[in-house]
Amino acid sequence: MNLRKFFQEEQQAAHERYNSADAKNFYADGGDAYSFADGDEMNFYADAPDAPQVAQVEAAPKSVPIILEIANSTTGDISDVELFNSEKNVGSATYNLATGITCVMGVSGYTYYQLLQRLMSEPMIVGLTMLQGSGTSSTTQVLSTFTLKKSSPTGDLLQRVFSPVTDAYQYQTTVTYVRTAYRIDGSTGLIFAKIYASTTLKLYLYPSRVLVPSQSLTSNAMNRTMSSPKITVADKKMLT
Repeated sequence: MNLRKFFQEEQQAAHERYNSADAKNFYADGGDAYSFADGDEMNFYADAPDAPQVAQVEAAPKSVPIILEIANSTTGDISDVELFNSEKNVGSATYNLATGITCVMGVSGYTYYQLLQRLMSEPMIVGLTMLQGSGTSSTTQVLSTFTLKKSSPTGDLLQRVFSPVTDAYQYQTTVTYVRTAYRIDGSTGLIFAKIYASTTLKLYLYPSRVLVPSQSLTSNAMNRTMSSPKITVADKKMLT
């Protein structure tokens, strides 16, 4: 037997299994990875009063958004603006944001730096994303695509492009939504195709589940589950 060839083949097979599993968990497989309430991932968006698991969903606290304000103070559009990706950006004084771009939290007393630090130990699943624009190109800004990118220790890159849409029931030209669930951890970045000149993008991230390891100290489950904020009634979409 050629041992060198054998180990090379085993290493390649393990590498492929890792990539397959990572992609499956990073996106949605319809199973527990994206379950919002006891295996019923659709409950995060359930509005019908007679839905089978509504009681379970209502028992969970309503999701409260993480709010970020991304502003372009220049007179030119800025492309490929990356948020998060804590492992790469937390050590930079400017978080590797382009000149003219600022990112601050929408609530006082908490900083973007603290959020980056937290995501490395407390990853979350975002069940709903709301985008709100103001300034010169507010309407165009909220329709601009963004890309979710995640790197692995082996150098592989997973990515998915999102296209925000307006809500047919609550049509506002400066507000759009992304209803596809996705995970954010220390190696996940959101890259916005453009932040337009003299425009501010307000990003509302509604978590459906957060991993909180410290809860295990009080014998509680480390997964903290939230119920739907019910700010939109459109159907939820899942990554497959």
